[in-house]
Amino acid sequence: MTGLRLRLLTVIAAVSFACEAQAITGDKAEFRKLADGVYAYVGKRNDANAMVVVTSQGVVVVDTGNNQPESRNLMKLIQSVTSQPIRYVVITQNHGDHIGGMSLFSPPAHVIVHDKVAKILAAMKPYQIRSWRKRFSERADALKDLKPIDTVISFPDRMTLNLGGKVIELIYIDDIYNNGDVAVWLPQDGILHGSFAGYKERHPDLRPDYSHGTTWGMVKQLEALIALTVPPPFLVN
Repeated sequence: MTGLRLRLLTVIAAVSFACEAQAITGDKAEFRKLADGVYAYVGKRNDANAMVVVTSQGVVVVDTGNNQPESRNLMKLIQSVTSQPIRYVVITQNHGDHIGGMSLFSPPAHVIVHDKVAKILAAMKPYQIRSWRKRFSERADALKDLKPIDTVISFPDRMTLNLGGKVIELIYIDDIYNNGDVAVWLPQDGILHGSFAGYKERHPDLRPDYSHGTTWGMVKQLEALIALTVPPPFLVN
């Protein structure tokens, strides 16, 4: 992949242990063009990031914003750069700051998740489904007869989307405690959304509750993601 530009689209979440982690992103979210048809939605003050891939056959959204206002802002920014419909929403982590805006985009978009996340969505209780339907008031009619699992496509370890000339690879690295964290790799553009394993300018968020897998599992993820960039170098911008 000589000459191929690589950007690591890091997943950044504000975290507290004894004290709050220092924010490395600004006070407002940014929408940055990374390559032709590829945009990063950089969350404010370490909020979760999202990614947008625009093709001639529709849009792929990776994660959905940190909260309702951020999800709506992401939607508006997508509409500012394309009139193509949103075809797929890829969820990299089963946490509210990544999956919480799902009902704004889907339907009509299909939601792509790891098999473990699909099982969690399928097991949602009635009160959780009611809350999901009410999350975006403007979507009440579209969601009134739906459950979150109804628009889901799931996969066990790897999946490749080919849409409008763009190749999008979804990668899950097995770890018994990893509840479905997925990396997203765009080999044609050299752009990687590293899910929970990819950080910039700070240490990965290792949690004692294993909510993103074990330390050893995260090392396995990093090794697999670094291998995508061979031959070297592995550039983090």
